[in-house]
Amino acid sequence: MRILVTGGGGFLGRKLIAALLADTPDLGPISQAISLDRVAPPIEDARLSAKIGDISDRVLLAALFAEKIDIVWHLAAAVSGECEADLDLGLTVNLQGTLNLLQAARAAGNTPRFVFASSVAAFGGDLPDKVDDDTVITPASSYGSQKVVGEILVKDFARRGSIDSRSLRLPTVVMRPGKPNKAASSFVSGILREPLSGQGPASARFRPTARWPSSRLGGRSPA
Repeated sequence: MRILVTGGGGFLGRKLIAALLADTPDLGPISQAISLDRVAPPIEDARLSAKIGDISDRVLLAALFAEKIDIVWHLAAAVSGECEADLDLGLTVNLQGTLNLLQAARAAGNTPRFVFASSVAAFGGDLPDKVDDDTVITPASSYGSQKVVGEILVKDFARRGSIDSRSLRLPTVVMRPGKPNKAASSFVSGILREPLSGQGPASARFRPTARWPSSRLGGRSPA
């Protein structure tokens, strides 16, 4: 089985690749895991092929799909703060990049499984106590809007039989290691991460707000 992880050099991507290469009883043996990102994941495994590039490169995507890919995990994205600061960046990566990837999967003709990393930013605004698939989506940011459009494209390509899709609306991830990035929710990780790394207590004023966090428990993540 060959798998492709876009954004494989990022925090979530490298964790996903490491987990898949370590144990995939439900998927079967992996012969090759391809990471597509601007940096290579710090993983030593003969089955890993790190491709340096991005999803805006349609020629590169066509070359990757020239040999059958069974599963695509699409994690690559411009994050929320970046998309607010630079609309063109968000449109290029989150919309056109996703469409490029879908078109490459469609052209391959083998209906790969396609897992799209969306976001709770798709909902926007104040959420009810119970959130499910029927909760109305009213994105309040460019990033959230781009993720919603991505979901719709993924669903339509699946409807047409080009892919076998799943879309996951991922919550805020804490504690992401390393320096703060440009995600609008990065401050949530910082409240915990900076004091634990010896940078002193976090001190700030916030409006009362509810956040839906997720984290990886156990072990120590690389910086």
